[in-house]
Amino acid sequence: MKILPLGSLRSPRHWKLLGVTTMFGCLFAYLLAMTWRRWGEPIVDLGRELYVPWQLAEGAVLYRDVYYYYGPLAAHLNALVFWVFGPSLFPLVAVNGALTLACLGLIAWEFYRQGGMVISIVCGVAFLCVFAFGHLSIFGNYNFFLPYSHELTWGFFITLGIVVLAGRDILHPSPIIPWILGLLAGLAGLTKIETSLAAGSVVAAWMALQIWIALKQPGTGWKATAGRLLPAVVSATAVIGAASAYFWLRTGDFSALLWPFNQWKVAAEGTLAQSATNVLFMGLDDPTGLLHDFFQSLGVCSAGLALIILAAVADKRTKQPWVSTVCWIAPVAYTAVVVFGYEADKVGLLLPVVALAGIGLAFAKMLRVPVSQSGWKQEAANLLWGVFALSLLLKMGLFQRIQHYGFVLAIPAFLLGVRLALKEFVEWIGKLGGSIALARAAVLFIIGSMVAHFWFNFSFQNYQAKVVPLGKGSDRLYYYPSWIHVPAGQVASLMEALTAQKDAKSLVVLPEGSFLNWASRKPSSMHWIEFTPPVFELVQEQKILTSLQNSPPDLV
Repeated sequence: MKILPLGSLRSPRHWKLLGVTTMFGCLFAYLLAMTWRRWGEPIVDLGRELYVPWQLAEGAVLYRDVYYYYGPLAAHLNALVFWVFGPSLFPLVAVNGALTLACLGLIAWEFYRQGGMVISIVCGVAFLCVFAFGHLSIFGNYNFFLPYSHELTWGFFITLGIVVLAGRDILHPSPIIPWILGLLAGLAGLTKIETSLAAGSVVAAWMALQIWIALKQPGTGWKATAGRLLPAVVSATAVIGAASAYFWLRTGDFSALLWPFNQWKVAAEGTLAQSATNVLFMGLDDPTGLLHDFFQSLGVCSAGLALIILAAVADKRTKQPWVSTVCWIAPVAYTAVVVFGYEADKVGLLLPVVALAGIGLAFAKMLRVPVSQSGWKQEAANLLWGVFALSLLLKMGLFQRIQHYGFVLAIPAFLLGVRLALKEFVEWIGKLGGSIALARAAVLFIIGSMVAHFWFNFSFQNYQAKVVPLGKGSDRLYYYPSWIHVPAGQVASLMEALTAQKDAKSLVVLPEGSFLNWASRKPSSMHWIEFTPPVFELVQEQKILTSLQNSPPDLV
């Protein structure tokens, strides 16, 4: 660790860094206090995310003893937490808090490079308020503290690291970074398909840029280029191979070599994609309606941008104070109407356009600059972020959104939109002869209003509605008084009754409720812990019935 001399603290840059760090710390502390013990969705996914690592910490083998259709990395990391600290909620929350801060640091660092201090701050605030602590729907499992899938949040963090490191390597080539990129890509391949594809896409783009450099920059030989690409392939293969070998050694079953890739088999078969749930989640049930909403959102956004352009140009050219006043007020008035009168969450439908715009703009700038210049390298690093943004959106299909799966999948595209608006759009207005100060203020007001709207009118209200305690001690969470037709008080009473059943050692909850297994510390007597429609799409009903008959639980 580099220790700065006391005199260096007089530098304005260090004081700015200290101020920004303090601001982020205060915001994080506020959000943590406002959401304390109100994360997660006990009725749905949280049970699986606690039950699986708990059983692994007890010696179970993933996939063989506990059914799981994601990659194995996060489940084993959480199992390590439980093995060290015991099966308790608080250590897991602490680790997830550290993961959130690490993502915040990488995002702030990356966007400081892309656009400077102001853009870095705005992106960091948006990440915390809209995504990391978001609660934009009634379901509370789409946040970074107790997410519906830890494989997704860990996969995002790993892929985020790949993007930042790959960009760093473009700017300042290092012989070590290719090895690290391969290592991280291999780890991302052990999370979820969406983050695996994003990591692979970014690494492939980095490799393509290395080949571009070899073709355009004199003195860069193909042997040297291969020497940079091969380490990434070797280290990624080593990680994947080690994961396969682990399951083989644990079981002695040759087929266990393929267990870490079960989700890819399911995806190839298209089994889950055919379920009504996932058809709905991808927007395939109403493509016409989504197309209508897309053009509506595009029109609203285009009108807002056009208004800012007109106001900025008019303000710069007018000599009348009242005209200037109108120019400054107009974007504010429009924002108030749009953010509070229009369904602002539909902004997610425009995210693919934002990602494509970011890629196209970076690529166009790269074509105009020699490879040897720093400008080309900066845009090449920006291009990697655009690839990251676009590839993560694939999972949501036609139904692009910032809520639900978007709490992770929409982050890169949303933050890219912030940068494009605050930097490229504002600079373009300046070239048109418009007022940069007005344009920047208007864009900041729109983004700030949107972030505040999402937090106070959605997330904050949902968190504050959770007042009924579930569980005790470090496992305690707070939940809605009633969820659909399930009063939380009855769930709490059931948890106490199950815990009191000392003689009963096993429990099966139908159709979904492994949170009760966790709360009562009673494992399932069978391989499966979920009996939802997507699971029945994957598993024949007779298999589940046979398993239930062969291993009857003490309690159902």
